[in-house]
Amino acid sequence: MKKTKELEFLKKFRDEIKVVTERLEDFDNCEVLQDDFISTLIFAFGDSEQYLYELQYEIDVDFKELFKFLLENNNKLKSKKDIEFYWMVVQFILYKVINLTNCDIDKLSSKFDFSKLNHLFGSLGMSVDEFSSGIHSFLKDYQTPGFGDLSNYQIFYSLKDNNGDGAFTCCENPDLTNESLVSDLGEIVVLDHELFNLSEYKNISEYDIEVLHSKFLRLFANNYLYVGGEVSAEFLEAKESVKKDKTLHKCFVETMNKNLFNLSSYSIGELLEACARGSIPTYSDLLEYLEEAGEGAFVEEAKYQIESRR
Repeated sequence: MKKTKELEFLKKFRDEIKVVTERLEDFDNCEVLQDDFISTLIFAFGDSEQYLYELQYEIDVDFKELFKFLLENNNKLKSKKDIEFYWMVVQFILYKVINLTNCDIDKLSSKFDFSKLNHLFGSLGMSVDEFSSGIHSFLKDYQTPGFGDLSNYQIFYSLKDNNGDGAFTCCENPDLTNESLVSDLGEIVVLDHELFNLSEYKNISEYDIEVLHSKFLRLFANNYLYVGGEVSAEFLEAKESVKKDKTLHKCFVETMNKNLFNLSSYSIGELLEACARGSIPTYSDLLEYLEEAGEGAFVEEAKYQIESRR
């Protein structure tokens, strides 16, 4: 491997990350950026919903009724604070409680404030056991799917879209056993399948990631039930909750830095995979390096994809 060539494409990647970071610096205060992101996120949710429609026939789980149950209880709550706490509890029950038939207030109080739990379930008019059993009646003993976790998607910020402006876009991860989907120059991944594990890198707290996860879950449930009719007030509030989350921008930056750091230590095979799924743009010197490493067939396919799109 030629060290100078390696440093060239890594430097280009770092420089584009720097530009994207600057473009998104005002994300927390920019309605245009926030709306663009939400539209992109919901577009990604759409294919996830199709997967759930197919999955429910395979494992006999009625996800629509599950989300109706969750939203009916959501609508019993009056304050935004109570609603956000409710979805934190829902997220914990769905992904942290192993046995839904044995979930009581003592188990939840190891994670949440006891008085807040009492207030919440008093407002819902049911016990923790009844609520957890209600969820179990839909999911049975199956593992909870990753509702809105981007496990099969990457979200990019493209420095230039078709109009010459920057924009968020998303793409389903290709099946690398038989296909690739490379990214063009200026297309930088800002969120990927590691979104809800970013606290492992120690720059974002686990609590903040859990709050963000609960907001994604709430939006996913609302979007799943929305079929093109009148938009509910709850759906709009769920979108607003994600838009205004102060951790989201940090996740963009953390994802970009994580990917840059990881790529700097990748082997040829790992670098090829990263390029094939679009995690790093197809810089000319990166393609030259891969071609010199014996990956000429992939390089030709990558060039064809980029030329076709342009």
